[in-house]
Amino acid sequence: MSRVGVPLAKLSDIPLLRSLSLPMWLASRMLILVSNSDALKDFLADRSSVGFWASMHFLSTYSSYRPTFEPEDFDVCPVLLTQPDQDKWTLLHLSELILSRIKHVSVKTVELENAGHYPPEDPGLQQMADAVIEFVHQIAP
Repeated sequence: MSRVGVPLAKLSDIPLLRSLSLPMWLASRMLILVSNSDALKDFLADRSSVGFWASMHFLSTYSSYRPTFEPEDFDVCPVLLTQPDQDKWTLLHLSELILSRIKHVSVKTVELENAGHYPPEDPGLQQMADAVIEFVHQIAP
């Protein structure tokens, strides 16, 4: 969604147009989710992922989502961010804007080498698996 797409989605969320659907690859920058071209082809064909068609109502409500509570109030569980170093979808500094505001629980960031947003490639994939296993063992020994 963009500066143009978000307002258009909101304008299109009227009874006549709200059920109109767009492919997610058109509504968002889905083509940069993964660095591996073979994996991207699979994601584009997957109707539950990048190949999903979203209604204008969904896009409108998604773009106007407001969290239940602010990061400063988050106290539910520890947080692990596995951040691929080649992620063009969610840049680390954007995640840090939110994570830096979490004060009541521990926050750990693990950078994944040679990996895009969806990391099917090593060493990033193995680093993610190792980080998740270590994280789970720390919170539930």
